[in-house]
Amino acid sequence: MIDRRRSAWNFVAGFLIFISGLGLMGLVGYFAVPYEIKFQSGSTTVGYERPHWLWSYEPYKPGDTANLTVTVEAGARVVIRTVALRSSVLELSGITLFSGESIYWGEYLSYNPDEKAKTSQVVSLTIPGFTSVPNTSVIKADVVVSYAYAMPLGLEFRNLFSDDTVPIEISLVRPGPPGELIAMVAMVVLPLSLVVFLFRKRIFR
Repeated sequence: MIDRRRSAWNFVAGFLIFISGLGLMGLVGYFAVPYEIKFQSGSTTVGYERPHWLWSYEPYKPGDTANLTVTVEAGARVVIRTVALRSSVLELSGITLFSGESIYWGEYLSYNPDEKAKTSQVVSLTIPGFTSVPNTSVIKADVVVSYAYAMPLGLEFRNLFSDDTVPIEISLVRPGPPGELIAMVAMVVLPLSLVVFLFRKRIFR
């Protein structure tokens, strides 16, 4: 009977340690991978990354530079022509962040409707001072992306032109801890605490 009870508690302890290990692996991955924020409209995705701190990601401050990754997926070949910005903030209104990409498809085009062509462009956005955005915790803007893409037309291809407007938000304050972080911390702390409690009570003897 004692051996059976000891085996049962050993199984319980092993299971709790396993759960704690999963939570620890999740925490390592959480802090190792930058926090990526994405916004999408039509064929265009705009995203940026911020490094993690203990309880959340680090917010932007006036004068910081945000590197936005603009990605477009469309057609057999696609190229970004311009990236512009619209916002109620004067310093961010009517700004062209990227311009001048030429359209050249090369000599051969292959088209797979299940795998659209993709291209990306990194553009820099400077966060204005608080005097321009008083009493606000977030900057809102529209990223207007103009692009061209090739589509099959019989045995040849034709060029199509399109624009996507992607609303984005850039936080200027540190948010509270995200739910997944709280869950992973609980997965580490609670099982280990229970194992320590059981050993202290000499249940495994």
